[in-house]
Amino acid sequence: MSKMAAPGASPHQLEIMNMRTHIKTESCIKLRRSEVARRTLQLWRAAGQPTGRDLEFWLQAEVELLSERLGRRLSRVRLAAAA
Repeated sequence: MSKMAAPGASPHQLEIMNMRTHIKTESCIKLRRSEVARRTLQLWRAAGQPTGRDLEFWLQAEVELLSERLGRRLSRVRLAAAA
């Protein structure tokens, strides 16, 4: 189990545990395989459909989708904290 939380960190500290990314006070950010596959295909086509880079595009798709979701959640947390 890998953690990115420091002792005494904010309750909204990002953690990565068993390949699931979540914010402590909220549910896990889950990606559907179909979503990742769709984004992977978009990235692969945009790169000119090269061979031998499947894993690279898959991981890039996961990172992009997780970043988008995490960004939306953090925005909601900031808005809630400001209210």
